[in-house]
Amino acid sequence: RALAAARAAGGGVPQPRLWRPEALAGWSAVAAVAANDFESVVFAARPDVAAAHAALAAHAAHDAAAIVRMSGSGATVFLVTDGDAPAGVVPSGGAWVETRTATRVAPVLAAG
Repeated sequence: RALAAARAAGGGVPQPRLWRPEALAGWSAVAAVAANDFESVVFAARPDVAAAHAALAAHAAHDAAAIVRMSGSGATVFLVTDGDAPAGVVPSGGAWVETRTATRVAPVLAAG
């Protein structure tokens, strides 16, 4: 309801876009168009989520390919970067989980 109210108050409804695959070939291109419509609504209602996002965004400010977003409707705030993990930016009560993107795909053998 909060998102619908924000859109009715002038936020507008996002318009669909058609992207060619080569336009999103690198993380900097993805970062330029990454968005989550719930962020403004959730940040207004949950300052702790807004603070977590701001802390990661400050860490990533020097990296044009970094992506800082809130997942879905606010369960997680995440940072995609090829840089170092941010030290000391996780708010009290939060947790930092580091993952890695696969650089290759393992072959899969069919059973039978």
